[in-house]
Amino acid sequence: MTVTREIVLKDWPEFLHVFSDHNQGRPVRLEATVPPGAGPPLIAEHEPLMGVELDPKGSEAPAIMVMLGGMDAATPHLTHVITHPTHLWAEEGIGGLILALDIDSTDEGKTLLLFEREAA
Repeated sequence: MTVTREIVLKDWPEFLHVFSDHNQGRPVRLEATVPPGAGPPLIAEHEPLMGVELDPKGSEAPAIMVMLGGMDAATPHLTHVITHPTHLWAEEGIGGLILALDIDSTDEGKTLLLFEREAA
């Protein structure tokens, strides 16, 4: 059974910090909504999570940055910036393990960060 809970804006910095610390290195899939015919929604898959941060300042603030790959010199690094986020949800599984983040944005619609099953 999964539970989805909304993270309130004032809690985003601390939540994302703890989330990143607990999930760094886990393989993820990153998807975004795109208009019909604009291409596939897949941004990345099978990439290790480096972290997710809130940037409260800057020209497109606030912004959430999702950083993937780059765990070693041989792995490319990808940073996906979600400008003007409006909502953040965490989907939790048994024992509170986070299975996905769902981020809504006025500029980009919905972005999904989904954890993939790790190889046994």
